[in-house]
This record gives sequence, C-alpha cells and structure tokens, in this order.
Amino acid sequence: DKVERDVYDKTINEMKDYLRTLVLESTGLEQTLEIIQEKYAEAKYLEEERGAEAVMPLDEVVRKARQDFSDEVDEELEDEDI
Repeated sequence: DKVERDVYDKTINEMKDYLRTLVLESTGLEQTLEIIQEKYAEAKYLEEERGAEAVMPLDEVVRKARQDFSDEVDEELEDEDI
C-alpha cells in the first residue's frame, strides 16, 4: 500500500530510491531512456502527420489555401470598387 508505517518501511524506500538513482546515473540508462522517449514521440508525430496527409493531401491543402486567399483578395477589391 506504499505507506511508511515504521522506520523499516522508510529505510526500504530510501534504499530503493538510492539503487534506482545509482543504476540510472551510473549506466547512462537515464539518457538512453530519454533518447528512446524522444524517438518514440517523434515517430508518433510523424505517424499522425502521415495520417492527416492521407485524409487530405498536402497539395490539396495548398491549392485550397491559395484559392481562399484569392477569394479574399477578390472580395476586398470588389468592396473597394477596384
């Protein structure tokens, strides 16, 4: 239940923390885990990006943005009677 009831529980928890720190810092495991986590996050981002592109290809997004911009410019010109 992870509740420290006496000095023995506290000692055991301190020993666990010490060993965890000792292993992570002495073997470079912490840095390795951080690199793995970064690579995983990057791969997940790229996967989501590919999924979004599968839904609407990038060429179509650019074409739509250009068309929207062109429509806005045309509206402004019409409003100013140019």
